[in-house]
Amino acid sequence: MERIFHCRYCSTALKTQFLEPGEEVLCRTCDQRTPVPEENEETAVAEFAAGTTGNPAGPGATEPPPPLGASRSSAGRRESAALPSTDSRLSIAVALSQTTRSAFERFPLLLGLSVIGYLPWIIHLCYMTFGPGPEDSVQNSISNLLSSLMGPFVSSLLVFAVFQKLRDRNPSFAECLRVGGRRAFTVLLTVMVTTFVTILGYVLVLVPGIYLSILYFVVIPVAVIEGTGVGDSISRSMELTSGHRWWLFRFAFVMILLFTCIVLLPAVFIVSIRGLAEEGLLWKLVSILTLVLMSCMSAILAASMSTVVYRELRKVHGDFDEENLLAVFD
Repeated sequence: MERIFHCRYCSTALKTQFLEPGEEVLCRTCDQRTPVPEENEETAVAEFAAGTTGNPAGPGATEPPPPLGASRSSAGRRESAALPSTDSRLSIAVALSQTTRSAFERFPLLLGLSVIGYLPWIIHLCYMTFGPGPEDSVQNSISNLLSSLMGPFVSSLLVFAVFQKLRDRNPSFAECLRVGGRRAFTVLLTVMVTTFVTILGYVLVLVPGIYLSILYFVVIPVAVIEGTGVGDSISRSMELTSGHRWWLFRFAFVMILLFTCIVLLPAVFIVSIRGLAEEGLLWKLVSILTLVLMSCMSAILAASMSTVVYRELRKVHGDFDEENLLAVFD
């Protein structure tokens, strides 16, 4: 719910959509935190409507004390008050480093969550490979359907785990299953809607499909972390990516190259050994393990990438300060 009110230190009009009453929002004018009130302040609403949201107190206003251990000049305050509207604070190198670090520092946990999430598909894959009957189009269709349905569930688990890693937290396996699983159905519906719209864009013309993919870049982290519904998650993703879509396109291109090295090469290996799979149990086992590992790695990298980008976009947009950003799950 949107709330509009004044900073209690400098009287700047503030607005937040996602913080609850009692939580604190950081004023970018004076660097002080103000609790979110229960109701909107009518004068602040009027200032937003009129476009006059600055400090109305005038030169006689008393300057609030700086935060503990901090010293700032008037120039520093002006820099803090100016929210960036470009990609100047976004770095592909930093995002790539955070993505790979998030994916591999807790790799056993993320791999375990991926395997648990994909378990129905893995069981069916084993049945197809070792079962009495030959593989046919029906069995392959069931396998693809299970993989598609389990994918959003896996993403929900991984996004929560990666986000906690970015907080320097160590979530337990059970906690990831509990919290991530609770958001899985909403994530599934959101992915179904955005995938359909994106595919439609690709079918009609290539460019709209690419553009829609960028618009929906952080829709899964939004659904998991902010707990929003399908429509709100899509709108929020479009809001966060606004003004940064060219940067997102370049970052996605770099990640595609990384995906090619980590995912496509094992896929080529699978194709090359599937002919040998008929010759013995060992090759069948190797084929399944490679396919499962490839799918898990794809999910881990995708979740790490979208969660890191989501976090960076929220910091750049300035709607939450870092402390509030990391307190979402507390």
